[in-house]
Amino acid sequence: MISSRGAFLELVEKATSPLLPSGHEDMATNLDVCDLIRSKSVTPQHAMQILKQRLLHTNPNVQLLALHLTDLCIKNSGMPFLKEVAGPEFMDAVTSMVRERISLPVPVRTQTLQYLQNWRYLAEAHPQDLGYMASAVRALETEHGITLPSAEAHVVAAAQALTDTLIAPDWTDSSVCTRCRADFGTFLRKHHCRNCGRVFCYKCSSKTMALPWYSIKEPVRVCDGCFKRKGPIPASKTAVPRTEASASNTTSKEDDDLARAIALSLQESSRPTEPSIERRKAEGTDADDDPELAAAIAASLREWEASSQPPPPPTSNTPSVPIPAPTATFTTPPPAVPTSSPTPMALQTRTQRPLQMDASDYDHILTFYQTVKTSSAPWKERVPTDGVPVPVQNMHTKAAASRAKLARHLDVGHRRLRELTQLHETLTDVVRLYDRLLDAQWETPPVSQRPTHPNAQDEWHTVPSAPPSLAAPTMLPSAPMDADGRVPATHTTHVSSHTPPADPASEALLIDL
Repeated sequence: MISSRGAFLELVEKATSPLLPSGHEDMATNLDVCDLIRSKSVTPQHAMQILKQRLLHTNPNVQLLALHLTDLCIKNSGMPFLKEVAGPEFMDAVTSMVRERISLPVPVRTQTLQYLQNWRYLAEAHPQDLGYMASAVRALETEHGITLPSAEAHVVAAAQALTDTLIAPDWTDSSVCTRCRADFGTFLRKHHCRNCGRVFCYKCSSKTMALPWYSIKEPVRVCDGCFKRKGPIPASKTAVPRTEASASNTTSKEDDDLARAIALSLQESSRPTEPSIERRKAEGTDADDDPELAAAIAASLREWEASSQPPPPPTSNTPSVPIPAPTATFTTPPPAVPTSSPTPMALQTRTQRPLQMDASDYDHILTFYQTVKTSSAPWKERVPTDGVPVPVQNMHTKAAASRAKLARHLDVGHRRLRELTQLHETLTDVVRLYDRLLDAQWETPPVSQRPTHPNAQDEWHTVPSAPPSLAAPTMLPSAPMDADGRVPATHTTHVSSHTPPADPASEALLIDL
């Protein structure tokens, strides 16, 4: 905004430069000034103050150029700028200059009175917004006796059209996005569309484009709807009804809607209610009343109990051998235990009862809501004397029945939610146990990968136990041998009376030693 103010001041000084020849306006610069005001690059109040300073300049040429520029801005910058110009700050300064400045040059005085008369006709076309401008100019004639020239013909003929300039709409505020209804907060900021003025989130206003119909030449942020429209927003969507006629039209429309809703409710009340009663009786809301649902739940519980039991240990036909057991409990994954899958009847039973309401129930509730919610309904004023109308009472009866049905649906939904939550917790526990089994399997190596060399350590630093064998021969102390390599009987030592007889292999080992 600061840079826009500086650019606006430079353009105004350029358009009203004392170096310009008298009677020669820089129309391109003047239109640029109007575009800056119209596009709201500068505030209307700031623009009015800059133009007022140039009008009160001491150089007559600057004053004449400022008068032409102000008149062009009044006709092309929109109603917000017109309201600032028509205010006391600007009009009192201009009228006091005409009344009190004696040294005011004649051309400047004549042009000022002419423009004031033209602006008076423009103000009379909008008395509610520009009433002070018309009264200030009228006071010059009545109170100060200043004769004003007649207004120009084209100004009188097109006073209304000259002020109806298409400008960017004012920004509206809201706590939610206009398009997606998302709530604004710390992490979701507000963004305004420069074309329609509504507030959006960043997702719904990520497009940019120029708005030449508002004199906005640079790409600015717009919403998705305005980006697709490629044009100004229709006046019917932004206009606010102010007259009594529009208020009466709105009231009549609401009365027509109420009459239509009452007629529909009367038609529905005249229909036979037997099918709905039969459907209500046939509709179950509890597992105890539905044997198929109870059977499906019981089957699911039996399947869960069967799957939670530990599988039987695998049997083997190999003979038992005294081999030392490894440190881990599992060396191979346990065999899969086939479980019975749910039958098609059970699956059909679980999904055959959707939690959906009939369209008639929605109609009953919404019709009753809209009828009672309407604040300006004529029948509400007659309730203290005449009571609640019969059609409205019928709407209440139907809405109450639909509400009871909705409560039953809600109860069934909560029960199903609890059942599914329990099944989910059970499945979580089973998966956790299975993960522990897998961890135990990976921590212990298979038996086939263990080293077979005696007294050798594998990569897990475990020493396998030696298999049972025959008793090792007892080492005897060295004794003298004869020439045939035999030990004399006198030197034979018996270690134990229970020592088994040596076999030929043991004798050969002793001979070798």
